[in-house]
Amino acid sequence: GAAHAVACANGTAALHLAALALELGPGDHVVVPTITFLATANAVRFVGAEVIFADVDPETGLMGTEELSAVLAANRDKNIRAVFPVHMAGRPANSENVSTVARAAGLAIVEDACHALGTRYQTGDGWVSAGGCSHADMAAFSFHPVKTIASGEGGMVTTNDASLAV
Repeated sequence: GAAHAVACANGTAALHLAALALELGPGDHVVVPTITFLATANAVRFVGAEVIFADVDPETGLMGTEELSAVLAANRDKNIRAVFPVHMAGRPANSENVSTVARAAGLAIVEDACHALGTRYQTGDGWVSAGGCSHADMAAFSFHPVKTIASGEGGMVTTNDASLAV
């Protein structure tokens, strides 16, 4: 559902490319949920930025608005530039609500949709695809053999912003 897509080697590379496109680096901080594959946090570290882990909802295992708001309030002294919400095991994070909190704080949003290819979620405007960037600047996908749709390996970054697709 996104306007632009860039293929890459794997989901980790997709997350890394998204961090590079946002020009994250030393002195920057990125919020990542505590329950995710290590690649989400590693992509932040690959560019020299720091990770701030946010708790997850105990029922869904996903970072929501309460968890994001709490971590933002507790880290007001840090230069938080982005949040990487994760759609885990085909269960979508509440991207619409997370986006509202993130945008109010001036944060870029990269959806880690590596576990969510083909997943859709309902918003006030109807159903949207995880990774379609309706509520994010970019999204990262993985086509690893254990994912819902596999091609042996590979990854992809999607965006609706042409300046990020270069």
